[in-house]
Amino acid sequence: MANASGANDSNTVDVLSIQFPTDEFSVRKLIDAFPGEFQWSPDPHTGTVPDNYQPDLHSEPFSDLRWAMLLERELADMSFRSRQDPGDDRQQSRMNFPTLDGKNSRADDIRSLDDYYRALGISTGLKQTIELVRRFEAQAAKQAARGPSI
Repeated sequence: MANASGANDSNTVDVLSIQFPTDEFSVRKLIDAFPGEFQWSPDPHTGTVPDNYQPDLHSEPFSDLRWAMLLERELADMSFRSRQDPGDDRQQSRMNFPTLDGKNSRADDIRSLDDYYRALGISTGLKQTIELVRRFEAQAAKQAARGPSI
């Protein structure tokens, strides 16, 4: 985490100080991306929202947003670790998505993030996703470059 002087005094990235693309995401965008998940019919007698209406927080839109946020933070952390210790294998992710070789790489995480970004309307394709990833990775690398405070 960053201390009052802005120096990073730990071995972890301060994700709260990084601007991620999902930070700009709104409920309106979620509704636009998945309108069927937010449909409900008012009670025909009273015209009010049914007492039992509750959005399923495990449904696709919420799951996609949650996974996108997790992937962003993992990619930021990989960038941070790589900058702190150039010997750290930046290409190896700690995410547990199924891959052909059983290992997750940075490229695998970016491809997965691209799928979520496109589903959520954050990105129009892989090229844009890569640019968005580079922006927040640069913020994480900058944190690591400041080094621990003494």
